[in-house]
Amino acid sequence: MPDSKDKMSKRKKILIAAGIVCLAGLVAGLLLLKAVNRSIVPAKELVYIEKGSTYDALLDSLRAGGRINDMKMFERFAGLMKLGDTIKAGRYELRPGMSARQVVGMFRSGSQSPVRVTFTSLRTVEDLAGRLGERLYADSAEFLAVMTDGNMARRFGFEPEEYIAMFI
Repeated sequence: MPDSKDKMSKRKKILIAAGIVCLAGLVAGLLLLKAVNRSIVPAKELVYIEKGSTYDALLDSLRAGGRINDMKMFERFAGLMKLGDTIKAGRYELRPGMSARQVVGMFRSGSQSPVRVTFTSLRTVEDLAGRLGERLYADSAEFLAVMTDGNMARRFGFEPEEYIAMFI
């Protein structure tokens, strides 16, 4: 028959083992958190993701010119967050000090940086659609379709012939 000292020592051993496992898990979690929040962007860079781009194309773009210091960390975190399924086209600004979590979050959410479009000496709606298509990496035909849509013009308080005046 086991005596009460053996039961006590088994409980102590189990509690100590559980404490060690919890402590090891806590330390591993803190190390992972520190690694994920460590800066991986050395300098300000612009990254353009075109419509229909793949995850591999994004990785190639980030590798080019050393835009990311720690590609392994970025790829691990991107894999965990399933970035490959949610890439959104656009213009993104990498800022010094950004972590893998911040960069992946920016690409996943589509948090693009603004594009300044200026136009002078454009004479026609077609010219404007072409300029917008160039600067915004979009199909100029889509812009032209919106700009020549009479219903869209009326929605903004214009007649179709006056619609171009909205852009002046």
